[in-house]
Amino acid sequence: MVELGEVCSFIRGPFGGSLKKEIFVESGIKIYEQKNAIKNNFELGNYFIDEEKFEEMRRFEVFPNDLIISCSGTMGKIAIAPENIKKGIINQALLKLTPIKKKALPLFIKVWLESGQIQSKYFMDTSGAAIQNVASVKSLKEIPFPKIGAEVQQEIVARIEREQSLVNSNKELIQIFEAKIKDEINKLWEV
Repeated sequence: MVELGEVCSFIRGPFGGSLKKEIFVESGIKIYEQKNAIKNNFELGNYFIDEEKFEEMRRFEVFPNDLIISCSGTMGKIAIAPENIKKGIINQALLKLTPIKKKALPLFIKVWLESGQIQSKYFMDTSGAAIQNVASVKSLKEIPFPKIGAEVQQEIVARIEREQSLVNSNKELIQIFEAKIKDEINKLWEV
């Protein structure tokens, strides 16, 4: 095992006062929020800043394959920035992880951080409820991370994706059969 801080860099969102509502503009450079991590959807949200403010806050920019993590309220939700992500920055309620190439794959980091063991230790209180604010960046950098090569990580990710595909197919099959059952029941009542 190594520390997570050895395989990715960490940037905590800007101080809350840096992104006051009065600086927002109608369109421009996107501000990514917790809901983007929670819903795993980078299209959500309608807060924007202008180019001048962006230049001031460039260190918070989100790039493809960065991971964003929700850090207050709903804790520990993680999303990976897509290849076609719109230019934008994280807000104060997010933490951005940038994997170091050849050391860690984004999806492997996500799967590892979403594991029950890591979630319960770093993102939940002892009762199992989400804690209000994430542990310090220093303690998150110390999360143990498997020291395995990118090839092995890729094999594990591929296996997980195959399993997830099977689960999704079964969910679709269940929906199809539930609709068929509902149709048959409705036919019985029509007599």
